[in-house]
Amino acid sequence: MNDQIEIHLSSATVRRGVRLAAIGLVLSVPIWLLASSFSTPHQFTNGTDANADEVNENFSTVAEAVNDNWQRFIRPLDFANCQNVSSPPSGIADDALTFLECPADALLLACTCMSDDTNCDGSFTESVAPGVLRCTAQSGDNGVPVTARAMCCTFEEEQFPLL
Repeated sequence: MNDQIEIHLSSATVRRGVRLAAIGLVLSVPIWLLASSFSTPHQFTNGTDANADEVNENFSTVAEAVNDNWQRFIRPLDFANCQNVSSPPSGIADDALTFLECPADALLLACTCMSDDTNCDGSFTESVAPGVLRCTAQSGDNGVPVTARAMCCTFEEEQFPLL
């Protein structure tokens, strides 16, 4: 028996899948493994005088390492245009749900539950259609509404050609 299955994907679906895979790969590497390490040039001992020039040199060393990590990890994300999006408030019943979806050209990168108190039972993402994720928040049992909050990002393809 020679059964065949054909799957047809639009180029938008393929690009979205590549984006999700690339972002997942980047987010799966612990950043501390890639961060630059440093040691301060001067060590100080309790009960002894510290030379201001040596203290300032230590601070400069730390600042250089922080700036290096900024350039290596955060700066490359400048091509991402991200915005926080909030859902309408949920009802006040126990386990009431509220949800949102990012605009069609954006990726949902984070989803959380927000409340004026500790009323959130949690949040989750779910696929509601091919390439479409929904951020859902669930209220607790104390009668306070919650909102779902998501980070929705678009990317400039010319700056990140894999997308």
